[in-house]
Amino acid sequence: MRIAMIQSFLPSRSQGGVGHGAHQLAEGLTSRGHEVTLFSLDPPVSGASYQTRVLAEDGGQRPRWREAFRFGFDVARQDFRQFDLIHAHGDNQWLRASPPVLRTFHGSCFDEALRARRLRSRALFSLLYMTEVIAALRADLCVGISENSRKRLPFRKMVIVPHGTDLSVFRPGSLKSPTPSVLFVGHRLRDRKRADLLMEVFERTVLRKVPDAVLHMVCEEGAPARGWLRQYRDVSLPELVELYQKAWVFCLPSVYEGFGRPYVEAMACGTAVVATRNPGSREVLGEEGSCGVIAEEHGLGEQIARLLADEEERRRLERSGLQRVRERYSLASVVSAYERLYEFLVAGRRRVPADASISVKVERT
Repeated sequence: MRIAMIQSFLPSRSQGGVGHGAHQLAEGLTSRGHEVTLFSLDPPVSGASYQTRVLAEDGGQRPRWREAFRFGFDVARQDFRQFDLIHAHGDNQWLRASPPVLRTFHGSCFDEALRARRLRSRALFSLLYMTEVIAALRADLCVGISENSRKRLPFRKMVIVPHGTDLSVFRPGSLKSPTPSVLFVGHRLRDRKRADLLMEVFERTVLRKVPDAVLHMVCEEGAPARGWLRQYRDVSLPELVELYQKAWVFCLPSVYEGFGRPYVEAMACGTAVVATRNPGSREVLGEEGSCGVIAEEHGLGEQIARLLADEEERRRLERSGLQRVRERYSLASVVSAYERLYEFLVAGRRRVPADASISVKVERT
């Protein structure tokens, strides 16, 4: 099958996020014989097995938010007649194309707007939510990566297919770090993932109870130098996997996650997870935190310190988290689920009725 995949940005593979998911899915589809062409604003990922068409003018010198708004119009001007299907991870709102269009929603900009710290960010995400509404109405079929994904678009029937993780890459290692360690993976210090909060509670609470603990942060924005902090930028995928494997605890104290891919990647690498309460953590870790610790913000440092000191509980969470990932979030099962949806759309060559019965069961591995 010839598939056009739309994803405006491809963040560094070390950073997780939507771009990372599109890359893994494209790789999985290509390995099964599909011809995948990715339309993006970013240059090709090194070593990718699929093709990439870069739709950036002026050498990509415009601010990223302006490029993101422009990208939808650039996509609409492309000729997609050579493709059997279009799989959009965003920006299909102005698209008029002959192939059927499947749109995957990776959370909601409405929720991003509610939780944004700055007024400018709230306004930006509110505008982007309007494009999500239009995109949902124009797509032939909508997919959400979690149950939370469909809440902001209740007027469209939505199939749930979670993010998939390549379990041949993200897998448990042989050794943990010799001293207690906590890992964070994100983009900036002060955004919804709240690296700044983690640094604060680590210094104030965790070090008081576990003095030899070390915080490892994969974060592009520079943090103040601290003796207990190790920061990493532009890490390769093998380096990221090794960080996951060696950490005693992974912590992502996000105020909002539509799904929470880093939680899954940490669990797949055999690492216990601590999260704050958000839609993604509740869904991935279980409502009661059966496969990880869901902490209240005021008790985050205490929960991290407790888990660092309790080897038996860490081992229990490592086992239950790994089992949950293998049962629910393998890349192979997610690729199979999308293949069934593609076949449904291509065979029908028409808009799926709102009352259509579509059942997609993610295979257990």
